[in-house]
Amino acid sequence: MPETINERSLYRFLEANARMSPSAPAYRAKLRGVWKTWSWVEVLDEVVSLHQLLDAAGVRGGDLVGISGECNPRLYWYVLALQRAAAVPVLLNSRASQREFHRAYEKAEFSVFIAGTESEVDVAVQTRPKCPKLRLVLVLDRGLETDTHDGFVSREDDLAVGNSIHTGLDLVERPDPRAVVLCGYDEAGESLLVVWSHAAALKAAMQFASLAGLRPTDQLVTFLPVAWFGDYLQFSAALIKGALVSSAENAATVSQDMQRLAPDVLFAPVATYRKMLGSDRGRYQTLWTPGWLASRDVEILGCAWASQKPHSPMACWGGVPITAQEYRWPFKDQARFLCGRCVASRARELLCSA
Repeated sequence: MPETINERSLYRFLEANARMSPSAPAYRAKLRGVWKTWSWVEVLDEVVSLHQLLDAAGVRGGDLVGISGECNPRLYWYVLALQRAAAVPVLLNSRASQREFHRAYEKAEFSVFIAGTESEVDVAVQTRPKCPKLRLVLVLDRGLETDTHDGFVSREDDLAVGNSIHTGLDLVERPDPRAVVLCGYDEAGESLLVVWSHAAALKAAMQFASLAGLRPTDQLVTFLPVAWFGDYLQFSAALIKGALVSSAENAATVSQDMQRLAPDVLFAPVATYRKMLGSDRGRYQTLWTPGWLASRDVEILGCAWASQKPHSPMACWGGVPITAQEYRWPFKDQARFLCGRCVASRARELLCSA
């Protein structure tokens, strides 16, 4: 019997990409100043290996595992490894305070937390007395020297399970219906967690890929916290279409890295678009915009999905084709810049169950 969308996880698309385009570039990252590229088959090997590592950490099907960080492809690989193990990733704000971290724990009660930076490790350690079920913090940065806190904090190297990538754990055939738990904020500024099913996540990612006109030859750049729903959305869409995902080194080097990467598609909150344009409203004159976008006001970008125009596929995302020569932006000619509202204002609309 063929799989339906309700039975598929993102990991299945990774397998398909590795089978059909094994040597094609899948991920690129700048780690400690050096650019590195992974092919689809290399990413598959990494994900299977991470599944083994998670198993060594005691993660089982149905478990919720917190993940926090930004600008690192391994964050996405952990998401895929967790889905392969039928566990559920909980994507947390990388800049969360102790109070926000505790509130997220109260709602999800994750037993393992994967931290991308030292500051995230510190928040977890300091909140530990209030999180009785949290038993392990797994540090993503292998070069980070940190106190183990009596085994509470471990590095990936500490849980290494050898080099038996293809002889280890098999894919769990019946995935948990929950694909991911995303962190957002309500209208009062309080944190909230939104559960996204596999069916809902894949449907949204496919719609995003269609609206963006995403192609296998395209490149997307990630530079925002993994907890932002848009980051998960474009990561998912890239997997479905087999597109390349590049990660900036860190927030401070984004502009420089953009010049090097020249992405085809960039998806970010409206605030990021404003920042890139600068405060001079006159600079909008240099942008080519479709006829339906009569106003130069950036607030029109990022309108709701409900207002999409079928004959104008970029309309609902506020797509703005940009001429790189005219504006000297770090994009290719006619790149697509997609703006999205924050989760707080569109959580119920965008993150609904299928």
